[in-house]
Amino acid sequence: MSPNESSSLLPDSASVHSAASSSAFSLGSFRQRMSNAISARLSPSALPTTAPLSRSTTGEDATVIGADSAAVSVNEKYTGLEDAPVPVSTTLLGAPRNSEYGAIETDGAAPTGDGAPKYTRDYVLYQAKNLAFYYVPLLTWMPHYKLSALPGDLIAGLSVASFNLPLSISYALNLCHVPAKYGLIGFAFPQLVYSVLGSVPIMVTGPEPAISFIVGETISPFIYGPDRDPMDAIIYVALISFIGAISLILASFLRLGFLDSILSKSFLRGFISAAGCIIFVDQLIIGLGLSALGRMENVGQLTAVGKLGFIFRNLGNTHFLTAMVFFPSLIFMVFFKYFKQMHVHQMRWLAYVPDILLVVICSTAISFALKWDNQGLEVLGAVDVGSIELRSPLTASTFDKFKEILSGGILVTVLGFYQSAIVAKSFADSDYETNVSGNREMFALGVSNLVGTFMFSLPVYGGYGRSKANKLCGATSQVSSMVFGVVSIIVLFFLMPLLYYLPNAILGSVLSIVCLAMVEETPAALAFYYKIKAFKDIGMIVLILIIGAVVSLKMGILIGIVINIFQVLRHATRQRIQILGRVPGTNEITSIDNPVLQEKTDKDVDLESNFSVEQIDHCLVVKIAEPMTFSNCGELKTRLKRLEKYGTLNVHPSQPRTRESDKNGSIIMDLEGMTDCDTSAIQALLEIVRDYKTKGQLIYFSRLTAKRHVRDLFYRSGMVKLVTYEDGVPAFYSSISEAMAALDRRNYDQDSATDFESMGALSKETSYQV
Repeated sequence: MSPNESSSLLPDSASVHSAASSSAFSLGSFRQRMSNAISARLSPSALPTTAPLSRSTTGEDATVIGADSAAVSVNEKYTGLEDAPVPVSTTLLGAPRNSEYGAIETDGAAPTGDGAPKYTRDYVLYQAKNLAFYYVPLLTWMPHYKLSALPGDLIAGLSVASFNLPLSISYALNLCHVPAKYGLIGFAFPQLVYSVLGSVPIMVTGPEPAISFIVGETISPFIYGPDRDPMDAIIYVALISFIGAISLILASFLRLGFLDSILSKSFLRGFISAAGCIIFVDQLIIGLGLSALGRMENVGQLTAVGKLGFIFRNLGNTHFLTAMVFFPSLIFMVFFKYFKQMHVHQMRWLAYVPDILLVVICSTAISFALKWDNQGLEVLGAVDVGSIELRSPLTASTFDKFKEILSGGILVTVLGFYQSAIVAKSFADSDYETNVSGNREMFALGVSNLVGTFMFSLPVYGGYGRSKANKLCGATSQVSSMVFGVVSIIVLFFLMPLLYYLPNAILGSVLSIVCLAMVEETPAALAFYYKIKAFKDIGMIVLILIIGAVVSLKMGILIGIVINIFQVLRHATRQRIQILGRVPGTNEITSIDNPVLQEKTDKDVDLESNFSVEQIDHCLVVKIAEPMTFSNCGELKTRLKRLEKYGTLNVHPSQPRTRESDKNGSIIMDLEGMTDCDTSAIQALLEIVRDYKTKGQLIYFSRLTAKRHVRDLFYRSGMVKLVTYEDGVPAFYSSISEAMAALDRRNYDQDSATDFESMGALSKETSYQV
């Protein structure tokens, strides 16, 4: 076979090398082809794509001529890039053009066009309007709100408030060690703020049990002791809310919403499960009537294991009346919870039965009637609501407290935002046509916490359980959250005196129900991870549980976060390259380590079959499957050597060589996945190419991206010149097939190979497909 015959076997495509077998090829023509490819991507009609290109190489004004196009001068490189039209859907900060209720009105939009002046009054107003619609979703959905949805939102708001308001009192008293009113404030005013700024229609924010427990654990070392002021706990909690507010607002403007993907779901499951177990141990102390004795022995400073030891040592001191209030109410609520879950689909009205509220009302009435407070049963007592003053917790006198609590406040913020992001993604489904933005959620939660900060509220974040209940009760919009917030304000200012005789044991049993909900999904999660052999995820859950119980939950969380961050960094810095081979009996090319199973005629895919791929002799075909940056190019050279030695990355480097050394073999590097590149990466590639050329091996590139800055890097760095061999043609090809064909032609010219079939030569009937 002659070189000309080999050239005629190439596929009929618009590529330089599809019609380039002669050596008369100038560097300018190559650059022109690069610019034409870029222009073709920007404007598909700019260049023909069906006819092959021919070259005219007459001096400096080399041209690339298409079947139906005029000559394009090399001096006009990258023509049309600067004039590329901006999509009309683009808005400042990505403001959505459409909402769930229809298109946003754009009357009076800023003038457009080349001669349109910028920063005019109309332009500024137009961009301000986009920002307002982006950051205040209320402006989008409220004008289109239908009154027919109001009954469902009212019922949902009242139903969710019925069991969350008693919980807020438990969070404040039992977890954060502050007066009850600060828990109610967290469900009142911040809730109203989120209903205006939040982008998830049915997500309900407020104090969360796991987050509140971390808050309490964080401030515990600073609030106990003979010289401590009772106001210290209130100030510390408000400072944590302040840290969260400022951090989230700042992060939203820095576009750090992607941080919600750093932590794994197994980490969240371990955190919630550990918090549920530890909180339940605390409630047992309350339920057994050992609270006063625990305060005397400073049990709050002990670990969960230490608290269990305290309980067993003092079982003989159990207060009988307290235990008889705690355990029967807990059993009733557990029974009703599972009864409701099993029959709510048949009896829809069960979703609206406020079982927790009924327990609270009945127990308060019985406690008042029987004067249980005179029989040693601890009750809520008088709650001094007073007036809500707006003032900052951060002052000159509290700055030292701020420094003490800063690290703990950041940890609470990270956990709260991550949990809220999981909830937001869970309920932003197609039913509500909502696009969740991590940046907007950061802003909404930050402003909500900022408002709560000036009222000394508990930190507020999204809650899965109450959001799910909100949806089941018929909520369709943020109106249900508004109803919840208004009800919280009414209870806070007018109904708190009615709860004077509410037993603390009831608050403990209500919180125990929440603990059960926090851990009930853990066995199923562990079974699922075991089924799919995800032992790392099982280890993460168990690790947080053990460290949380033996040392502290805060320490377990910190270790879990560090492990997650190391996993992210390891994944980000690891260069994912693949060695490609031929599917036996076909001309299909796929990864040797991760082959693509062929579709069978009966459409039944055998997922457990061993699928072998043949390596191509005398040629190593390597695919870079991701953008190359300074963070992941460091090990590229090492990994290429491992591929040369073993033909796969799945063999440990300590093993003997399994692939014969081929000093005359060449490397075809497929760059389809390398959609971006920086200076560190191009330097690494240059070093690799020089090393191979020193050994007498050549590198061919295929499917280089059409991005202008990447191609500029290849040109300016000298890579194009480095891979321009004796024929004067730079070794850049539009497909692996063309690169293999060029390699065949080169070997034919040098008489270095006679078996074209073993070299991967293309036959007249077939071509390689990736």
